[in-house]
Amino acid sequence: MIYLAFRRCTTLFQYIDYPADNNKMSWQDMLAWLREKRWQSLSFGGITYAALLVPGLNILMMPAAVAGATLFWVRERGEQALGSRNDIV
Repeated sequence: MIYLAFRRCTTLFQYIDYPADNNKMSWQDMLAWLREKRWQSLSFGGITYAALLVPGLNILMMPAAVAGATLFWVRERGEQALGSRNDIV
């Protein structure tokens, strides 16, 4: 049981790190944000980990998980995620 909780968290960190890096968010800030969204974050990590266990599906799941993490980022961060990108243009 502890191993599954650990894998769920590491899967979450692995895939949510892509949009966090693109938005130049530090590790501490990312962890604080994920703690605020604890159940949504752990659900995403758990579903992604379960899908990665299925042979064949795991090949398709890896790019889908990156896209899903980006979608999760935009939906949960809302204006904060979009506001930082509008400043660049």
